[in-house]
Amino acid sequence: MPRYVVRAADLRADRDAIIGVWRRNLVGSDERQLQAKFGWYYLQDPLGPSKCWVLETDGQEPIVGTAGLGLRCVKLGERYIAAGIASDFAVDRAHRTFQPALMLQKAVLGSLVDGGVQMVYGLPNSSSMPVFRRIGYQVPSCLSRYVEVLRSRRCLQRFRGVARVAPLIAPVVDAAMRVVSEGPFTARTGRLVEVRSFDERFDELWLRASGPLRFAARRDAGFLRAHASQRRLLPEGRPYLDAAAGRAEPGSPV
Repeated sequence: MPRYVVRAADLRADRDAIIGVWRRNLVGSDERQLQAKFGWYYLQDPLGPSKCWVLETDGQEPIVGTAGLGLRCVKLGERYIAAGIASDFAVDRAHRTFQPALMLQKAVLGSLVDGGVQMVYGLPNSSSMPVFRRIGYQVPSCLSRYVEVLRSRRCLQRFRGVARVAPLIAPVVDAAMRVVSEGPFTARTGRLVEVRSFDERFDELWLRASGPLRFAARRDAGFLRAHASQRRLLPEGRPYLDAAAGRAEPGSPV
């Protein structure tokens, strides 16, 4: 069995090797998306650089695994604390045993001692869940994701068979979705308009929506502005504003 070593990544020097691990193991992102994600997630976070650890062997192999920790400001009860979200957990197939996986995740949890965060949480998939449970993560609740696709072009571009013609067929697909959608969003609550900035109405929404919640990652106007700017979403009109019954109710897919 190889001898494994986990160390803190040098985000500049190890960038290509880290993205290489993602490319081999994380499904659903192309090279351009991976490069962009590394930049805004690890180097441009307004809360500070996110952290990453890499897994190496004692042989001549390059980096064979990664684990990251994104910085977040979260509401816990009535107070806000600095937290980290465990992310980008990937190990090459030849090294997917419990030992290297546990080593990576123990390094992430070490941030509770010396990383300036007060809690660490994660959204592991079913394959990663046994590792997270083994090192002590608790499961207080499960996350459900609700999505209504408004524009299909980016979704279509993920499929090799139609990626090249996505710009041509997306308008047709969008029109079809509007026809067959059960209870269209606009019919239920009002109208959708694109926004180019996040104003104080998003702060008002955050206060109303987060009030009853015991735990929530901050999503006020400041966070949304920084997040959209990093991911270059605003120039494309990705956020949306629902103006219903004369009252602005912002909502955003970012």
